[in-house]
Amino acid sequence: MIHVHIGRLNSEAIGKSLENGSTISDLLREAKLNRKDSEVITVNSEEITDDPSDYELEDGDRVLLVRNVEGSGM
Repeated sequence: MIHVHIGRLNSEAIGKSLENGSTISDLLREAKLNRKDSEVITVNSEEITDDPSDYELEDGDRVLLVRNVEGSGM
């Protein structure tokens, strides 16, 4: 088993226990969270650009859903 935390920016994270080999998609399902189109996923403060169903989590990971804000280009 692995233990990870998931939350949204400015919200309290919740802890979840998952089977070894679980992915971000598994965690989202277990936590009953839906990723909004405007959100990016970070794991331990690093943005994940891979498909969430391909990214395997490790014990202690902290997953955060963060609203993607485009720069103004100034």
